[in-house]
Amino acid sequence: MDPNTLLDQLRDIQSPGAISWWPPAIGWWLLGATLLLLSAFTIYTVLRWYRRSAWKRAALKELRALESAHATTPSDKNLTQVISLLKRALSAAYQTPNIAALGPSQWREKLNNAGSHLNEQDLLILSEGHYSSNQSTLDDAALTRIKLTIKGLKSA
Repeated sequence: MDPNTLLDQLRDIQSPGAISWWPPAIGWWLLGATLLLLSAFTIYTVLRWYRRSAWKRAALKELRALESAHATTPSDKNLTQVISLLKRALSAAYQTPNIAALGPSQWREKLNNAGSHLNEQDLLILSEGHYSSNQSTLDDAALTRIKLTIKGLKSA
């Protein structure tokens, strides 16, 4: 073999081509899949919470309407509507439909056990106020405590 022919066969050094961004490495695929699953789980959890707490938002909206009606003209009808609203809220929170049929003492006990922010006077008015002949109404502070009670209810 002739050394000149061997040298003629050599070529210049070629640098490698630019590294492409596609297809990504397996680590990026795993990271993307993990982020996708985490996003889907987060969206599912938030939607589930939003749907499960729909009754609470509706109850608070209705209570705001009752507050404005009570501010203009306090009456026994408003008190009855507040009691009905509280019974529906407790029924939705604890998934027990028989709350509406409770008597005054049982209703007071149920309200007291629900972790309410209501004081004894509020409990007395809410359990027996619409049965008495004297005009007993809720004040603004009591309506605020009722709002806190509804907000504090946990879904079963």
